[in-house]
Amino acid sequence: ISGSATFGTIAEEDLSKEVSVGLPVAGLVLLAVFGALIAPILPLAIGLISIGITTALVLLLANIFVLDSTTTSLVSMIGLAVGIDYALFFFERFREERRNGARKMDAIERAGGSAGKAVMFSGATVILALLGLLLLPINFFQGMGISAALVVVVAVAAAMTLLPAMVRLIGDWANAPRFGLIRKLRRQDETGYGEFETKIGSGLWGHLASAVMRRPVVWLVASLAILLTLAAPVLSMNIGSQETGSLPETDFKRGFTVLAEDFSAGMDAPVRIVVSGDAVDGDGVDTLVATLQEDPDFGAVVAESSPDGEIVVVDAITKADPYSHG
Repeated sequence: ISGSATFGTIAEEDLSKEVSVGLPVAGLVLLAVFGALIAPILPLAIGLISIGITTALVLLLANIFVLDSTTTSLVSMIGLAVGIDYALFFFERFREERRNGARKMDAIERAGGSAGKAVMFSGATVILALLGLLLLPINFFQGMGISAALVVVVAVAAAMTLLPAMVRLIGDWANAPRFGLIRKLRRQDETGYGEFETKIGSGLWGHLASAVMRRPVVWLVASLAILLTLAAPVLSMNIGSQETGSLPETDFKRGFTVLAEDFSAGMDAPVRIVVSGDAVDGDGVDTLVATLQEDPDFGAVVAESSPDGEIVVVDAITKADPYSHG
């Protein structure tokens, strides 16, 4: 089993946890937010439908762009996130309008007119950011950028069209099993009188918003301090290729360990130096080979010239893990 295949399999398994772990967790959070059993189904359905449609489109794009299994995992990760967010924008606005006395169809129209703008603006911002990957001259990243942007487009379209239709069909039953709330909404539609009192600053989020508005500077400084603290590990981030030692116990790691003990770990991926142009002439290549041979960190050094003598490739076997950052 090759190292690339092993790293790819592990990366795919890690990314797939976005759905296998993220979906149940998101469902529990939505249950707590809505306080109902049916309402959380709507955002989750928008996320899953967005993922399904985009995955089919990505498979078609694979005929044009360079894509791999991690791309579909990225689509699932972003699709679930934005699908739930955009559905929350719309549905929460719908519920607010219903409590303010609007009938169901009027509430859907008003939610589409206000929350719909927020969804469109947010989606456009995310799409433009993801399309920035097209500026990289690497086909793999360009394919990832287009695929990720595509799932946002689908999520926005689903939130603007499919979600209102679902809300129209389900209506106030989304609040089940809060049947007292459902009866109040129906009585409000029949009588035309408001059944709910408008309480500004009530609840946990209302009190938090009021506190922020009273002392915005203090909360701004506190928020920045928390965010900077959470981002501090970036300063010690060690960027480089994946090390074999970071792998769990796999056939590739065991084989690599045997290779390192009995021969040299660098045989798996020697350091390759390409010499071209004026550097080929003279004693430059011979000096390079001699220097590498004298270096205790390298083993065998082999130099091969192209048929026309314009290019020389020098392969130097390292005595350490070639994937290490040292």
